[in-house]
Amino acid sequence: MFNYIVEHMEELVAELKAKGVQVLDDIAAYEYGKFVQIMDPEAGHLHLTWHTGKNAK
Repeated sequence: MFNYIVEHMEELVAELKAKGVQVLDDIAAYEYGKFVQIMDPEAGHLHLTWHTGKNAK
């Protein structure tokens, strides 16, 4: 699995869904960040991460 740090997670996930990308779960939101998993075209799992506050990159 690959982990990608992204910005604007809700908008990105909506755009990926519109393009037919399989989103494996709902966006999980915590005080320290948001997380969601998607499937790439070759059936690999990708983990999208958005960090808040001091954890932001």
